[in-house]
Amino acid sequence: MITYFFLSILANGAPLSRMVVTDFKALLIAISKAFANCSDTNNYLQILYNIIILEKQEKLPSCYIRLDVNHFIGMISK
Repeated sequence: MITYFFLSILANGAPLSRMVVTDFKALLIAISKAFANCSDTNNYLQILYNIIILEKQEKLPSCYIRLDVNHFIGMISK
């Protein structure tokens, strides 16, 4: 999905970047806003904490975010 998004931008005439810098935090904030309808990752986690730990009656975020780093561990261990 991410690849498709980037390829669509390029297909619509965006210039090809010579360097791209990102981190997990930037991606998680974008995912929290776009898919979970939260202001940022802290807001997403606070809502889940309130529901699970404090047993508050709040509306669940619209998307479950799962961070999977297994592929990085596999790359590093090889």
